[in-house]
Amino acid sequence: MVYHRFGSLAFEDLWPKKGDFDMNDLVVASRAVETLNARKEIVDLKLIYEISARGDGADNGFAVHFPGMSSDVVDTSRTTLTVGDKAPVALALESGQSDAVFILSTSVSPLTATGQAFPCSMMNSVAKCPRSPAVPLVAEIHFK
Repeated sequence: MVYHRFGSLAFEDLWPKKGDFDMNDLVVASRAVETLNARKEIVDLKLIYEISARGDGADNGFAVHFPGMSSDVVDTSRTTLTVGDKAPVALALESGQSDAVFILSTSVSPLTATGQAFPCSMMNSVAKCPRSPAVPLVAEIHFK
């Protein structure tokens, strides 16, 4: 197995338009764990994401796109998504795409709901507000 360290992804909801450019509209820590065969080809890929902040009032989704990777190489019968402490569910490829695209969440708002009134409804984006734990999303992708 090949382990990668956690990296951070920060998204701006208005990009590429000019706006506040605060890069806190969705903040996600990410890590990949690759399982290689004897020929050093990736046969399984575990993508570990932790949503650590949401500072956007818009309802955004979160997906992973593998440019140049045909969706035909994915073993969809064994590919799953685990959100938080819930049981794994089948993770389908997005239809109508030639590349492999997985939608991990069509809406991150319910996943990051704080139960607080504005501005504390923005998860971990306002210093004076209570901190919320990160929300884990784990995609286990298997290849044919």
